[in-house]
Amino acid sequence: MVKSIPFVGKIVLIIFTIFLIPVPRVLANGIDVLFINPGRTGETFWDMVSDFMKAASDDLDLNLKIVTAERDHLMMAKL
Repeated sequence: MVKSIPFVGKIVLIIFTIFLIPVPRVLANGIDVLFINPGRTGETFWDMVSDFMKAASDDLDLNLKIVTAERDHLMMAKL
């Protein structure tokens, strides 16, 4: 004998369905990541960090954008 789903179970199922519908669209477009590099352009350490992030974002299929703040804390806040 098959039991019917209780009313509360139906509501929960509808809510999960509504929230899971956008997931494939997000995954298809990829996830955008912004890295605000606090160092200056040409600094070895921060260039290595940026290169590492680029490699990781390629492996994880992320859309990475890197901006450099040139050691300006006000620019970091604006970015």
